[in-house]
Amino acid sequence: ESRDVDADGSAEPPAGVVALGDGWAVPASSGAPKADAWGSAIKYCPWDNSSLNPATTSSTNRLPGTYPAQATTVQLALVSAGADKAFSTSCTQALAGALGDDGVRTITLTQQNQGVGGTYFYGDPVANDAALPTANIPIGMLRLNLETQVPLVWDGTNWSPLSAGAWLEVVADEDCSPPYPVGTLGHDTSDNLYMCAATTKKWKKVSN
Repeated sequence: ESRDVDADGSAEPPAGVVALGDGWAVPASSGAPKADAWGSAIKYCPWDNSSLNPATTSSTNRLPGTYPAQATTVQLALVSAGADKAFSTSCTQALAGALGDDGVRTITLTQQNQGVGGTYFYGDPVANDAALPTANIPIGMLRLNLETQVPLVWDGTNWSPLSAGAWLEVVADEDCSPPYPVGTLGHDTSDNLYMCAATTKKWKKVSN
């Protein structure tokens, strides 16, 4: 559900809508759970980070982010108040890892871009843009335009070319740990596909 709304190389998490403490409730339009196991609304903390200069790190209903965004930069946090139903962790504390008695899950730039949790997934290729579906499309679906060879992603409203910020450029045999986990996919400047290998923790070519 994230997309690069300001063309700065980093896909922004969806903007908040309904304020909840120092963050927001999970947007109603999102497919993510809205409440925790105790029935309380989950607090949503999205940051506007930037990978390109000039940097844009401020946008409506997102928290001010950082430049330059790194692979481990936190893009969003989800905070559950837990059994006592009272938040003891601010968005700032969630970002810093200084947690109270709440449950906190953070998503980094790399996790978001690599589609952890199913951020991106492919549908069938289409002949051209005119053949793209216009209804009943899950957010995050990718469709390859066979005419232009450009993948497009559905953000809930529009089809847009997949941004550079959503794909990882790597160098053959370069160290991938840290911060990338085994199985992370990337590509080089010639569009060869690479994977972070389990045995050497280096980027290894898997296809041309």
